Amino acid sequence: MTGRNDRSRRYHSLRYLVVIERDHLLPALYGRVFIPPAVAEELDHQSTPDIVRAWLASRPNWLEIRRPIHRLPPVGDASENAV
Repeated sequence: MTGRNDRSRRYHSLRYLVVIERDHLLPALYGRVFIPPAVAEELDHQSTPDIVRAWLASRPNWLEIRRPIHRLPPVGDASENAV
């Protein structure tokens, strides 16, 4: 089957950290965090919990959405290929 559906979606650790209110650990560990646009789109997907979508809409200043400089060969879904 090609294309993405809710059963095959990959969820990122960032989503879970936001849900359990532990996203503050990321800047403490890494300073700045960069995610590709594909990950941001997945975090903003309609099936993503509202708390995560709201968090992304007013994202903290330590989180940046950046396009990858180099492309990796396709392996899985779009968000995996963007890292």
